[in-house]
Amino acid sequence: MRDIRLSNTFINQLNVLLAQGVASFGARVVAQKRDLVFGLIHNFLAHHPAAERPHPRLGLRVHAVRKTPFVIRAVQRDPINARARMPATRHDS
Repeated sequence: MRDIRLSNTFINQLNVLLAQGVASFGARVVAQKRDLVFGLIHNFLAHHPAAERPHPRLGLRVHAVRKTPFVIRAVQRDPINARARMPATRHDS
């Protein structure tokens, strides 16, 4: 299992993106989407960091978060550590 590190920037950017959905979808739906994002990071990427090939333009591994508009761009610095770089919406990648 890999060590996943989430930067303050990642968490802040994710919170900004999630906050945009509260008015339209409600706090419960936004909390579910947040849980899906963190579930992908901690339950899947920690165990399978190389599940996706690097994005040809970005050089990062791009993982779509199912049932959300989000993707996670991740970089693996060494065999033990991975870093979630930034959340993005699907139209950003």
